Amino acid sequence: MRYFSGRSQLARMDFNTRLIMTYFLVFMLAAAGLSIYMSYQKTRLSAPGAVEYYRGSEEGMLFPKEEAELLETAHFHLFIMPMVFLTTGHLFLLSAWSRRWKTLVISSCFVYIALDVAKPKNFIVMSRENIAILLKDMGIGCDQVEGECEVETGRNIGAAYVVSGEVGEMAGYVCTLKVFDTVTAALLASGRVRGTTP
Repeated sequence: MRYFSGRSQLARMDFNTRLIMTYFLVFMLAAAGLSIYMSYQKTRLSAPGAVEYYRGSEEGMLFPKEEAELLETAHFHLFIMPMVFLTTGHLFLLSAWSRRWKTLVISSCFVYIALDVAKPKNFIVMSRENIAILLKDMGIGCDQVEGECEVETGRNIGAAYVVSGEVGEMAGYVCTLKVFDTVTAALLASGRVRGTTP
C-alpha cells in the first residue's frame, strides 16, 4: 500500500475524488472476480476445458462456437476493455511506482487484453438432420432434448443461436425466418421472402 500513499499523486487528491476512485476500483474488483468465476464454470481454468468450450464436445453436448458469436464477443471486448484499461491505467499512473515498473505493468495489461480479444475462430451450422444424426451417435433420442419451443430445444442441445422458419401460401409462397439467442430467448433478426414458386 506504500505505493499508493505518501508521495503518490493519489494521496494528494481531494477526499471525494479518492472516494469515487475507490468505489470504482471496488466495482472493478467485483467484476474481475465474477469474470474468473465465469471462466471457471466454462473451462475449469484448464487448457483442455478451454479447448472443449470453444471446439465443442460430443460427450458434453457442446457445439463449437460459431464465428458470428466469436466476432460479437470480440467486438464487445474491443470497445469495453480499452475503456477499462484507460481508466485503471490512469489510476495506476498516479501511484508512486517507478517509471520502469509502470511501463512494464501497463504493457503487460495491453498484451493480456490483445490475447483476450483474440478468440479462436470456428464455424459450424447444424441442421435438424445433422442434430438427429449426432444425437443418435450419442445414444440420445430427439424427444429427450426437444423443448416446448425452438429456443428451449436449441438451449438443450447447447446451441448459441437458433434459426426457425415456415413456408405458407398467401398469393404465392411466403417464407418467414427468425433468429433467436438461446441464452436470452431474444429475437435477434427476422425476415420474410415472397415468391411465386416453391
